[in-house]
Amino acid sequence: MSLTGTYCHGRIRNIKREEKEGMSTRAIVIIKDEYEKLYFYRHFDGYPEGTMPSLNLFLDKVKSGKIRKDVMQAAGHLILIGHEEIKNKKDYEDWKVGSYEPTTGIHGDIDHLYVIDLDKERIKEIPSKKWAKWEN
Repeated sequence: MSLTGTYCHGRIRNIKREEKEGMSTRAIVIIKDEYEKLYFYRHFDGYPEGTMPSLNLFLDKVKSGKIRKDVMQAAGHLILIGHEEIKNKKDYEDWKVGSYEPTTGIHGDIDHLYVIDLDKERIKEIPSKKWAKWEN
């Protein structure tokens, strides 16, 4: 068993996690522009090797102009990319729309936080000590 630092409701806290095969690595993805931001929860494969390919696909479409640099218009595309990513997995559950689900903020069980800045056309992974800045 190991302790993992996690951000939750304005403070870093430690939670116990069992280390076992198949444990989900959770993440939050924030899409932002100059005016707005929206949150998305990734229940599994939230580590960079699991998440960055789909986020890079999303950002490539932003850079090429296929996705507009407007949070509300761009966000639906992340859900579609997440759906394409998950629908052919052997353990796909049809109640789940895809790899990315809209959410209301930073969850207490996440291991990674990614911010997609539409204006700067970049993705950053945010260290846990800076997660408070991104809370609602």
